[in-house]
Amino acid sequence: MPSYVPAKKNTAFITYVGLPSHDNALVLQANPTLAPGDVKVAIDDGAPANLATLPVVDADFTKRVKVSLSAAEMNGDNITVIFSDASGGEWCDLLINIQTADRQINDLPTTTEFEARTLVSADYTIVSDLGVVQTGDSYAIVNGDHGLVSIQDDIDEILTDTGTTLDGMISDILTDTGTTLDGLIDDILLDTGTTIPGRLDTLDGNVFDLVTALITSFAPDTISDVIGNGLTLGQYMGLKK
Repeated sequence: MPSYVPAKKNTAFITYVGLPSHDNALVLQANPTLAPGDVKVAIDDGAPANLATLPVVDADFTKRVKVSLSAAEMNGDNITVIFSDASGGEWCDLLINIQTADRQINDLPTTTEFEARTLVSADYTIVSDLGVVQTGDSYAIVNGDHGLVSIQDDIDEILTDTGTTLDGMISDILTDTGTTLDGLIDDILLDTGTTIPGRLDTLDGNVFDLVTALITSFAPDTISDVIGNGLTLGQYMGLKK
């Protein structure tokens, strides 16, 4: 039996009502007579129209009336069912309003299913065991069978499946872009207006200036002072030139 909780939009719906007796509104009418035109349905703000299926009295409980609405009659946000006795002498008027929803309780996963689900593309896939979620780069990918796998393992599997290596992939990228590593380095040096020898000379000069500043701050006057400050005689004489 389908679920009707809540009533689903554009989906056939069944509900039950009781009709108060015209003689005594405190009592429901037993075996109420229902004729075409007695029951109408209005979709949202539309005009009421006769139900496609006339409600019927429940044979096992004669004060209960079964109301069946088609998918088309449920295609709205507010579905209003209006009961009005055309003969006017057996039962009182009744109005019920049904608000619809796009999803029902049965569409939601159970606790067991929810704990074992992982989002894949636009749908859900049931997995046997989600495992304990860990943080960090080493264990950040959910595996559908065993819970967690390392990223390195996942990379290795991708390389194996595609028959490639990291070196090969880098070479392919360089080939596709029409470049080489040497070319890329040259481009960087050209863009920055430098060369590798120039960079090395600059580094050597910076080191020399740093050592000179240290020696000057020590102000050594004797060889023993130089050695005491951690410099060799050759280094000191070189700085003195």
